[in-house]
Amino acid sequence: MTDRLVALGFITRNTNADDRRSDVLELTPNGLAMLTVVLDVWQGADDRIETALGPKKAAQFFALAAELRNAQGGRAPEHEDG
Repeated sequence: MTDRLVALGFITRNTNADDRRSDVLELTPNGLAMLTVVLDVWQGADDRIETALGPKKAAQFFALAAELRNAQGGRAPEHEDG
């Protein structure tokens, strides 16, 4: 997936200066713009779920979905504020 994101111009990949065995990935301006679109679409899906189920059931649904994700070895995306 990293190669595809680099080829699409959404991220850059550079060798980590502190550990040359790893790479540092950074969003490009195009990547940041795409992330904004994706987050808007994701929020729209969350809003439709809440409209369909109501706030209480939607909260239960989201909690169960997170539990399932975690049980399968997934994790929530990390966010940098600022």
